[in-house]
Formats: sequence, C-alpha cells, structure tokens
Amino acid sequence: MKPKASENLSPRRGSRYGLVLLACVIGLGFSLALFASMVGWEERYIEQEFAERVEERVGAIRNKMGDNLEILESIRDFYTAGHHIELEEFQLFCRGILKRRPYILALQWVPRVPRPLKEQFETYVRAQGYVDFAIAGSGHGSEG
Repeated sequence: MKPKASENLSPRRGSRYGLVLLACVIGLGFSLALFASMVGWEERYIEQEFAERVEERVGAIRNKMGDNLEILESIRDFYTAGHHIELEEFQLFCRGILKRRPYILALQWVPRVPRPLKEQFETYVRAQGYVDFAIAGSGHGSEG
C-alpha cells in the first residue's frame, strides 16, 4: 500500500521550515537593529562634524573681528596722540593697513568740523583737489 501525499509530510520537515523561518526572522531583526544603530551613529557623526566646522568658522570670524577692532583702536590712538591729523597723514598711516588686509575696502578720513568753520574747511579741501567736496548734515539737526 502506498502512503498518501499528506502522510509524506513528517514532523521533521515542518520543523526544518520553522528553523529556516526563525533564522530569517532573527537575521532580519539583527539587520534592522544594526541599521538603526548605524543611522544613529551616522547622525551623531554628522552633527559632530557640523559642530566642529561651525566652531572653526566662528573662531575665524572672531579672529578677523579682533583684528579689525585692533585696527580701529590703532586709528583712535593715532588721533589721540595729541596733534591735528591732516588727510595726507591719515592716508600714509592707513596705506600699510589696507595693503596688508585686502578684505578692508576703505578707511575714511572724516574730521569733525565745527559749524562756524564749515565753509572755511570746505574751501580748504576743494583747494586740495576735491572740487565737488561739501559737508553734508549729520542728521542730528546740524544741517547748515
């Protein structure tokens, strides 16, 4: 007598499929856990790399700002040295600063001129070759 097809399935064959399925589930679970941990690691790495680059750039900006502040302080000290600064002296003083620091586009000589001396000063500057020179108001009611 021949065994029926349904009788050919032994309990061992079913347990083999169960073990294969269990191995697949465990492998898939391990893969997902590894993937999740790698994503977390990569995000932390990117954040750390970003923070380091930001700190580097902030440091560079601070250095430039400090350098620029030092330049302004040296100009202030030049003016407080005790004598009246003429345009030529100012240009001579600033020439080296501008040459060594190409990121500074200009330093301006802007002397304070009392209102009673305005016309006299404008005439003096025009005589120096700045034919269209005129003092504009400061915006504080000093138009005149």
